[in-house]
Amino acid sequence: MRCTNTRILVAFDEDYRAYRDALSKAIGAVRPHLNVTTVGLEELQTQVARLDPHLVISNVPNPVAEQDEEEGKLVLAWVELSVDPRRPSQFCLSGRHWESLNPSLEELLDVIDETERLVLSSSIRRSEAC
Repeated sequence: MRCTNTRILVAFDEDYRAYRDALSKAIGAVRPHLNVTTVGLEELQTQVARLDPHLVISNVPNPVAEQDEEEGKLVLAWVELSVDPRRPSQFCLSGRHWESLNPSLEELLDVIDETERLVLSSSIRRSEAC
């Protein structure tokens, strides 16, 4: 087991609470060394500021990117996971953007693993945040 300080925040509105909890438990089951926290959307901005996560997985786009850039806190990776399987999910990792239609857990784990690699290598730069 690796030791890491990689922080992941999973945030969905209350209508998708079961989905949020299942996703968080799935991540924790396959990556138990990570710090995974779940919150509702009403707490998202507060918890991003408080927890300073490296990765946010949510059903909304990053609403705090510009605000956090001014305050010096930037999220390294953000996944806007679509709850509609016909609409693509949006990914941002270290400044790279792409989308995927109905991504698998494996695809999310790839983003998690890359985020962790970047955190562990201390290669985070302000210009590469989401």
